[in-house]
Amino acid sequence: MWGTSDMLAGIIFVVLAVTNVVIMLEARRPMRDGAATNRLSAVRRIVGYLYVILLCILTYSMSQKLAGVGITGHLATYLVFHIALVLVLVPLLVLKILIARRYKQSQSSLKALGVAIVVVSFVLVAIPAFSEVLRSASPGSLGARLATGLIVAVCLCLGS
Repeated sequence: MWGTSDMLAGIIFVVLAVTNVVIMLEARRPMRDGAATNRLSAVRRIVGYLYVILLCILTYSMSQKLAGVGITGHLATYLVFHIALVLVLVPLLVLKILIARRYKQSQSSLKALGVAIVVVSFVLVAIPAFSEVLRSASPGSLGARLATGLIVAVCLCLGS
C-alpha cells in the first residue's frame, strides 16, 4: 500500500525527471548566450543530482518494504513489473552519466536517454498509483471512473 509520503515522493521524482529534460532542451536552443547556457547546465546538474539521490532513497525504502513482505512470497504482478522498471532505470541512468562525463563524442544520445528516463520514471510511479486508486475505489465511484477514463484516453492516444 502506498502512503501519502510515497505518493508525494513519486510525484517529486517524476517532476525532477521532467524538469531535467525541459532544462536540457532549453539549454540546447540555438539562440542562448554562453552565460545562460552555463546557468541552465548548473541547474540541470543540481536537478540531476537530486533525482539520483531521490531514486536511491526510494529504492532503499521500497526494498525495506519488500524485505518485510518477503521477496519469496507471492508478489502482485504490478510489483514485479515495478521492480523490473527500476532494474531498467538504473542502467539507463548509469549510461547517461557515463556519456555526459566521460564520452563527450556521444553527446547526441543524451536527449534520447533523457526522454527514456522520463518515460520509465513516469511508468514506474504510475503503476502503483493506479493500482492503489483502483484498489481503494468502489465500483461506480469517481476514482474508478477517473482511473478508467485516463487509461482509455492513454490507449486511444497510443492507438492514433
